[in-house]
Amino acid sequence: MRNPFKKYKSWLLQEIFLFIFLIFSNLFGEINVSMKDTSNVCMGLKFVVPVSIKGISESGSLVAFQLTLKYNSLLLNVRNVGFKKSVFSDWDGVSWNTEDSLLIIAGFTVNTINTEIDSGNLFNIQLTAKADTVCTDSITFNRVLFYNLSGIEPSSYYGSSVLNFSHNLPPVISGISQINIFEDSSKTLDIRRIISDGNDSLSALSLTFRSSCPQLSVLYDTTRKVLKLNPQKNWFGSGKLFIMAEDPTGLKDSLSMDFNVISLPDAPGRFSLISPEDSLSVNTKTPLTFCWTKSFNADPGDTILYRFSMDSNPDFSAPDFVVSLADTVFNLSDIPDPGVYFWKVVAYDKDGLYTLCDKMFCFIISDQSNVQTNEVSEFRLWQNSPNPFNQSTQIIFSLKFPQNTKIVVYDMQGRLVKILADNFFTAGTHKIEWKGRDFSGEDVSSGIYIIKLTTPFLSTDKKCILLR
Repeated sequence: MRNPFKKYKSWLLQEIFLFIFLIFSNLFGEINVSMKDTSNVCMGLKFVVPVSIKGISESGSLVAFQLTLKYNSLLLNVRNVGFKKSVFSDWDGVSWNTEDSLLIIAGFTVNTINTEIDSGNLFNIQLTAKADTVCTDSITFNRVLFYNLSGIEPSSYYGSSVLNFSHNLPPVISGISQINIFEDSSKTLDIRRIISDGNDSLSALSLTFRSSCPQLSVLYDTTRKVLKLNPQKNWFGSGKLFIMAEDPTGLKDSLSMDFNVISLPDAPGRFSLISPEDSLSVNTKTPLTFCWTKSFNADPGDTILYRFSMDSNPDFSAPDFVVSLADTVFNLSDIPDPGVYFWKVVAYDKDGLYTLCDKMFCFIISDQSNVQTNEVSEFRLWQNSPNPFNQSTQIIFSLKFPQNTKIVVYDMQGRLVKILADNFFTAGTHKIEWKGRDFSGEDVSSGIYIIKLTTPFLSTDKKCILLR
């Protein structure tokens, strides 16, 4: 009859020999192996347990290794083992496999590998929890072996990775019942206040946002974790905003909330003057017909009216002629005296909102028939318009004779800001523009500035106000 203890006796002797060898080897230094202390685990969620190995740089040359770890196969599924490429790039074979409740990681090389670095986290064990339970388990070392050309390399291993199992909780969407947005504005929602998950971060969730109305665009900023709602210009109405959040295991939550884009009165749309053309010369026998483009009405049921103004002064402080009408054409039967005249149109609605035409025009009236020249009887610098101004202003000046003319902008300290013109001009009325910039093209600050007109014989100036 075979001795049932013979196989056990042989295994015991091998273990005693290995134990004695390691004791004597430890006198000369060793390789230390450890793993991450604690991980919080939920069913279906992937997690990583890193294995740290230190002291390889002191071990000389390695040719093989084998690590055996024990885990609970009823609770855990080993998905993969990642190897640190900077350490194992020259090795011929590095692999892993599972058997019963053991994870075996091994590697070998036919060449002697001299490892000159401290390897740190050498392996990353990638696992998934198989059971939805609440308990505590662990992954422990069963055996660790390193081999060099002389045999077993001294090593030690310690610690275990404690796994705290808990139920996987689904994401939860809450906190908002209705969203109100004013017309022509936007709304920003902090998603961190709306979506929560007891196990996963917001970045780990799959998020879906959708509007029931194409007029409301939905944009999610993954960096700032905010949702921006942008209604189309001049659109108002109501609809539904749909939000869904799904975690890596497929658990999800969704919510449908009402949104309302509140209507606000809109000012009349932009429009432009057409005729008479800017700086046109006419005579007293020519009837004057003024026309301009139609202003867009964004508010349903609203009515747009127009206020026509004409004045010999571009600041319209006391207009010579003002009339309100619903049409975009106005016929002037009472022709004014010869001179330079400025005209503009303002569109306004029943809410008192108004829009000024894009640009003010001027025209010259002469008492000579069939006059096509731009003649004036005086040297003059008109007040800039608009004044005060924000972005740009028109500067109009009249010359009785053709001559060299210079127009310069100074600040109140007398410092030169910008030369607007320095060349020869014909007799007549001229117009130039200042966009509120200096020599370098940079915007100047708010304040009072002096516009100076200079010719070889005369000079004059006007003050203007820039408001940013």
